Amino acid sequence: MTILGYDGCTPLRNNYWSQVQGTIGGTASVQQFKDTGKPLGGAKSLSLINSWSDCTVAHTFAIPSLHVYVPVASPNTDQFNKNGCSVSPCTSGPYSQVKFSFRTPKNGGTFRWQCFVPCGGGFVDGNAAPCRRSVT
Repeated sequence: MTILGYDGCTPLRNNYWSQVQGTIGGTASVQQFKDTGKPLGGAKSLSLINSWSDCTVAHTFAIPSLHVYVPVASPNTDQFNKNGCSVSPCTSGPYSQVKFSFRTPKNGGTFRWQCFVPCGGGFVDGNAAPCRRSVT
């Protein structure tokens, strides 16, 4: 799974959710970008993305039935404050890239995923549209 995070930071309501859970290896790879294809350093393999100490989480990706939970990193704060996206959906400007893998049951299925951080505040298409979906 690869998730691009264009949204600014939102401290999680419970720092327990800062822990990467249910992924292969118990980690997620996080890399910051100044703009499309312009990295701000290399990728880091993390088991914790602490939203309280550094304000580094924008959203979350969870599939409760598979016990998968990954905090989605926000873009670099300095870059976001200078050049953050002002339209929705964002497709340019600073972003984070979060990559991880997880196992699904052999017989497949449809699994509900959701974000545990309010999504899209201030945008007409926010707070549900991208934040609750099923993945098959």
